[in-house]
Amino acid sequence: MSARYPEVAAALAALRGAGAHQAMLSGSGGACFALCPDPAAARRLAAAVRVPAGAALDVVPFAPSASWRAPTPV
Repeated sequence: MSARYPEVAAALAALRGAGAHQAMLSGSGGACFALCPDPAAARRLAAAVRVPAGAALDVVPFAPSASWRAPTPV
């Protein structure tokens, strides 16, 4: 992937370099992201990321409800 999509590799490296424990590519491939344990940690990570010119970085919370989670098998 790195050779074919250097921008993706650079985004993942920027997240990891800023301290993200696990940086990932979104399922659709439109974005890279990292999960943080709480909003303060997300803001600290965002402040530490070196964002290249022309790129965007947003801190976005999960939905407050558990509706986004997969159902628990019964």
